[in-house]
Amino acid sequence: MPLSAKAFQRWLHGVAPDASVADVARASGVKRTTLAQQLVRGKVSEATVVGISRAFNINPVAALG
Repeated sequence: MPLSAKAFQRWLHGVAPDASVADVARASGVKRTTLAQQLVRGKVSEATVVGISRAFNINPVAALG
């Protein structure tokens, strides 16, 4: 189940408060345009959250929970 963009942004601010979308995309290997599109559409995919979690050494299951 995708994460709402608002919930994702709150989570991301806790994980990497000073990182831009481009920084997060670069670190996780997710395309910047993909992440930006997901945020605009209001839903961030599980695969994106897992990729970012792994890049920041966070348990992906906890991030999605």
